[in-house]
This record gives sequence, C-alpha cells and structure tokens, in this order.
Amino acid sequence: MKTTKIMILIATLCFSLMATDIISNFVGYTEDSRIVLQWNSGNENDVIGYEIHRSVDGHNFYQIGFLQSQGNNSSYTYIDNSVFAKVSGRTYHYKIGIKDINGNISFIDTIEVLSNISDVSHTWGSIKAIFK
Repeated sequence: MKTTKIMILIATLCFSLMATDIISNFVGYTEDSRIVLQWNSGNENDVIGYEIHRSVDGHNFYQIGFLQSQGNNSSYTYIDNSVFAKVSGRTYHYKIGIKDINGNISFIDTIEVLSNISDVSHTWGSIKAIFK
C-alpha cells in the first residue's frame, strides 16, 4: 500500500515538473471585445486535455473551459466570450491546467490580459441602451 502511494506521488511530481515542457508560448490578448488565449504543445503523451482557469483577482481561479488534447506539437486557441471579459480596462488572470490520464492536473504560470472593448462596439452598446 505504501509503495503504491509513493509511486503515485512520484508520478504526479514528475508530471508537474514536465508541465512547462508540455506547454509553450502561452499568450493572451484582446480581439474584437473578447479575450483570446493561445498556446502550443510539445509532447502530449498521457495528456487528455487542458483546463482553462480565469481569475479577476489573481488568487481565486475558476474553470471556464476545457480543450481535448489534439496530439503532440499542436496549437490551441481558446476564446473567452464571457460577459466579464466585456468590461474594458479590467485585468484578467489565466492559467492552464494540464490533465493527465490519471486525472492529475498540473498548472503552468499565470498570464495577465487587460481587456479592451473597441470604441465602435462600446459606442453601439451605449446607443442601444438609450433606446431600451
């Protein structure tokens, strides 16, 4: 029983250390009043997918999406269309959780994205609000 727990702990630790080798070029930016997240993968052996987590304060993260693994050396894009991302000037924090075949999740470093609503979109929203 102890041997099994130790082996699971070692496997989890090794997977956590490899997380930074699995994901590279994790970036986020605002486009058309939405936030776009992109990253590339390396070796995805034993990876079933990626959990996308967001926070408004950098401490309390909530899962907002999941993308299935596409295989080694893939490119991923996740678009955050939530209503929270439509507030201009707010900083959002994102992190990716790499989920393996055993259900273990390892997180990579957090990125920050400053949301910007386009002036056209913001103006049109204001005009529509006047006539409601």
